[in-house]
Amino acid sequence: GDMKTEIIEGPVVPKTPYNTPNKTKTITIGAFIGLVLCLGMIALYAIFKRTVLKPTDLEKYLTMQCFGVVPLLQTKRNLSDTPSSVSITHEQGAFRESIRGIARKLENTIENHKTKVILVTSTAAGEGKSMLSQSLAKRFAYWGKKVVLLDGDLRNPTLYRRFGLKRNRMSLKSVLSGTAPLDTVLFKDQDDNLTLVLNSTTVKTPTVLIDSEAMKNLISSLADQSDLVIIDTPPCSRLSHVSLYQQYADGILYV
Repeated sequence: GDMKTEIIEGPVVPKTPYNTPNKTKTITIGAFIGLVLCLGMIALYAIFKRTVLKPTDLEKYLTMQCFGVVPLLQTKRNLSDTPSSVSITHEQGAFRESIRGIARKLENTIENHKTKVILVTSTAAGEGKSMLSQSLAKRFAYWGKKVVLLDGDLRNPTLYRRFGLKRNRMSLKSVLSGTAPLDTVLFKDQDDNLTLVLNSTTVKTPTVLIDSEAMKNLISSLADQSDLVIIDTPPCSRLSHVSLYQQYADGILYV
């Protein structure tokens, strides 16, 4: 028709992209979005997680009575056959006081419920159950009770190192099978009230020995000759040993 066209600026071939990406702006936006997402995930984890952070949580989630909180004790772990540097003499300050408080509460429970055999266990390895077993046994022996401390971890025995003993032929398996006398695994601590039943030989199928008449008779005999038997058992998360030991025990101390 009669439409007229006026060219304002002539077309040219572009030398650079019109929408060139801004790296600084992109990184800033991405970092901000990532930060928001991380904070949101942390908030959701904090809201929905169920774990024990204080004694009230223990009673809330597990309906267990809390005997005390033990502070972290840093020690050098010795995995060789030489005597371990870990000893009850390392009890100092808050650690010693916490052990004493736990022992007093445990003593009251023992007297009220006529408890003679106690299992000490935990969920995973390295949570301090062996140290607690040793500390409680020493504490009760110091108070005049006749205590027997039994190393119930037949798959990975380590309790003998805590009392400064070298690896020798301490075989609880031989004792239970009747091929060795009980004296080969019995040791007296510096405190005459504490008797140690130790083992340094690894057993590949410990469940058979734990769930045997010989083990039942051994623990029953030790209980008759003492005021308290403490059994240091393996962690209960992966092994069924604790449930087998439970048939011989009057109570379980969970670390």
